[in-house]
Amino acid sequence: MLSTFDIQVLFKLQKCIEYHNLKYVELFNDNLKPKHHFLTHYCSIIKKSGPLKFIWSYNFESKHKQLKSYTKNQTHPTQD
Repeated sequence: MLSTFDIQVLFKLQKCIEYHNLKYVELFNDNLKPKHHFLTHYCSIIKKSGPLKFIWSYNFESKHKQLKSYTKNQTHPTQD
């Protein structure tokens, strides 16, 4: 949630992500999930676009439950 980043912070973030992913694979003896792989791109995104704080979509996630309830209430015609 930092508003600014310097190169040392991004380097440390990249190392932490690499360590996390390595340990995940070792611990669970599994491939990375997509959400873990996406972490590997965060540093390059921050370098190109600025801090993620300014481009995140969390506010839209709050509407997900409401929109999902609308779709459950819709009826679909049955096929005969």
